[in-house]
Amino acid sequence: MDLVVTLTDAQLEAIAHRVAELLAAERPSEPAAEWLTVAEAAALARVTAKTIYRWRSEGRLTADGSTGRALIDRPELEALLAAGPKLQARTAKPGRRAPSDVFARMARERRPERASEGVRGEP
Repeated sequence: MDLVVTLTDAQLEAIAHRVAELLAAERPSEPAAEWLTVAEAAALARVTAKTIYRWRSEGRLTADGSTGRALIDRPELEALLAAGPKLQARTAKPGRRAPSDVFARMARERRPERASEGVRGEP
C-alpha cells in the first residue's frame, strides 16, 4: 500500500519554510565571539596597547591572529579585568624597587632639607 501525495511548489515552499523555523527554534543560539583590536582592548581596559601586548606575552590573554592582526577575546579580557587591580599593577623586577617605593624614598630624603630651611622668609 503506497501513499502518493502530490504537492504544488507553493505548498512545498511553505513546508520547507516551516521546517526551517522549527529547526531554528530547537537549536540553542550560540553567543557570537566578540573580538577586539588591540586598540579597542586597550581603551576598554584603560591601559596602553603596549600593556595588552605584554599581557599576551605573559599568557594572561590569548589572541586570534588568523586574520593577520591580533584580535583579543572580549570575554577573556573582561574576566582578567574582573580579577582585580592587582593583575593590572606592574610589579618591580627581582632585585629592584617598584617606582612608587623609589619616589617615596626620595620624598622622605628631601623632607629634612626643607625642614632645616626654616619658615619662608627666614634665613
